Amino acid sequence: MRHHSLLVLAAGLAMACDDGPGPSAEGTLVISTTTTGDHPDPDGYLLVVDDLDTLELDVSDTAELEVAGGPHTVQLLGVADHCSAPTGAPLEVDVTPGGRTPVEFAVECPGTGVSVTATTTGLDFDEDGYRLTVNAVDREGIPANGVALIFLEPGERTIGVTGLAPNCAIEGPGSRSVTVVDRVIVPLDFAVTCTARSGVVGVAIATSGVDPEGEYTALVDGTGYAARPDRTTYLSSIAPGDHVVTLDVPSNCSGGTDPQSITVTAGTTVRDTAEVSFAVTCVTRPGTLRVTALTTGTPSPTDYSVWICEEGFYCRFYPHLLGALDPNGTLTATVEPGSYEIWLEDVPRTCELRGPSLFTIALRDTVDVVYAVSCP
Repeated sequence: MRHHSLLVLAAGLAMACDDGPGPSAEGTLVISTTTTGDHPDPDGYLLVVDDLDTLELDVSDTAELEVAGGPHTVQLLGVADHCSAPTGAPLEVDVTPGGRTPVEFAVECPGTGVSVTATTTGLDFDEDGYRLTVNAVDREGIPANGVALIFLEPGERTIGVTGLAPNCAIEGPGSRSVTVVDRVIVPLDFAVTCTARSGVVGVAIATSGVDPEGEYTALVDGTGYAARPDRTTYLSSIAPGDHVVTLDVPSNCSGGTDPQSITVTAGTTVRDTAEVSFAVTCVTRPGTLRVTALTTGTPSPTDYSVWICEEGFYCRFYPHLLGALDPNGTLTATVEPGSYEIWLEDVPRTCELRGPSLFTIALRDTVDVVYAVSCP
């Protein structure tokens, strides 16, 4: 019995050993890199494990690497000369089999150079920005109201701003002398003021009468700009100097043809607006009526007559002859807005006539009235 018990105990111990990971099971290295400073290493770093396995790392990221459980040597390489990694020396790490073992590298990359700020105020900023020079040698661009970081070796430097548009100027000297100190970013500010290169023309259109809507065109020295009635339309990017403004109006309106002279100024930080006004009178705009008779069979030897009258009780008592219509032809006429009755006459009795008798035409509308005439 005692011998049987020892065998069971031994078997139980063997089973317990088989359930857990052995000393050669793999674990996970969780490597974190954190980089601080103004001048991070542009190409990242390289992690080396036991001088064999390598892993590329970003300057601030987390990566994982599967390795055998047990002790390992890890080292961070590829650190730029201006950076320092306090934990960059070889580290002894004991990786837990089947577990996750963290390793953290904190890298400092202080910059050495100048931080240039271009503060721009005014109007019509330089679209392509400015150029920065170091000791009168072109170095790089900087946008208006932008910041540029220039990395330099320690020592005396002269930083300048060039490439300004003609309407922009630097307040004070265009170049400054600075002393660059190791592992320090020296701030340097330039104030730029830009003045207006162009002005604005405000075209005010006041209408009276009816049906003022339509196409209005303000012409500045013959160049057309879309305008709107009963409001002021502002035309931008008008060159400084003397100009003549006229107005094209819809065909049912009058006014605006008399030229008006204005002067647009520029060169200040406040944009000039020169205003003109036009008084326009409009009348009711007629519509267009098109009457078509689609005739099948043997057409009438004579034209049809088209009659029209304004809708109402006395309409048919006072008809108006709109015109003659050739079978399968179209009659076009100008009609004042309103509701009308329309009909064809002189259609042979042997023919069947189908079509509308009442229609409404609105301002500026074109209305098509189609009749079908079936003849034997």
